[in-house]
Amino acid sequence: MVKTKLGVIEGFYGKPYAQNDRLDLCKFLSDNKFDFYIYAPKNASFLRNKWQERLKKEDLDEQVILSSTLNDLNLHYGFGISPLNICKDYKNLLPKLIEKCVSLAKKTHPTFIALLFDDIKIEENEGMIQNIIIKDLYEKLLPFVKNIIVCPTFYSQDPILEKVFGKMPKNYFLNLKDGLNKDISFFYTGPKVLSKDITKDDLKEFQQHLGSNISIWDNYPVNDGQKICDKIYTKPFNGRSSLNNECFLHAINPMLECSLSKISICTLKDIYLGKSDKEIQEHQNSVLNKLFLDKAELVKPFFEILQNEGKSALTENKKAELLKILKAIDSKASLEMQLYLQDFYKFDKACLTS
Repeated sequence: MVKTKLGVIEGFYGKPYAQNDRLDLCKFLSDNKFDFYIYAPKNASFLRNKWQERLKKEDLDEQVILSSTLNDLNLHYGFGISPLNICKDYKNLLPKLIEKCVSLAKKTHPTFIALLFDDIKIEENEGMIQNIIIKDLYEKLLPFVKNIIVCPTFYSQDPILEKVFGKMPKNYFLNLKDGLNKDISFFYTGPKVLSKDITKDDLKEFQQHLGSNISIWDNYPVNDGQKICDKIYTKPFNGRSSLNNECFLHAINPMLECSLSKISICTLKDIYLGKSDKEIQEHQNSVLNKLFLDKAELVKPFFEILQNEGKSALTENKKAELLKILKAIDSKASLEMQLYLQDFYKFDKACLTS
């Protein structure tokens, strides 16, 4: 039995999914017995760059549809908000954060709200101020939501975080967690921002800083960064074994290519169920055949080079060969792959950690 909740967090930089694609991915998660979907695209401006502004009707309507669909699919809904610059003027900005979260929660009835302090320039007293924000938000949201998950500014042991966003303040973790309710969970990406594996020992090390209630934000198979946007990740999850019941939830941050993300997403549940490599491969092949209309064997020979080296490693002849194959397959996954080869999915320079 899988006790850790498994699902997807749409948390990448770049163009968020079209709603129809998002709902299709939710159906796939339901079919594969996952547990949740959290909406938190970095470029959903009403939850990040323009979080201080009042909620627009079209944004609210989209979330209501997403929440309702997830409920019908027996999946839990959540959203993530990134209150940029709130720590510089939290006394004035905190009421706006509470208003935004409460107004959205009243209409969508989320199981999870993610409060995201990731990818911001650090202030000296950041931990203490974030602690105040978390406590106040938690108290005000108690009537509307079951679980608050916080992404700390330092969500990994990866030295790139201090290199890009500034040196961790002294006692950051102690100040951050001081007096918080134990129901509040903290996101962790593993020993790296882009972790090849996340082990039980990695979790234990991070739990020493923020307690036992840790959730995994898994940056595989996401491909939004400068060094990874050239690639398509289709291999099964590596490692991630013995994590069942060691973390509260495990959230997959998918690729910009929604349908193609299913190829690797489907394997995480298999790992938690302790399935063999053979069983995982059989499951993947089943998913691939559905995505490429039983012509997956024509496409699979290209996957290794696209995962390891990226599309720039394809010769013009190989690229033309692959495009010819894809154009004969009338499916969403095939179209996404064609668009990927034609540089439709752009790198967002706001992504600094890859």
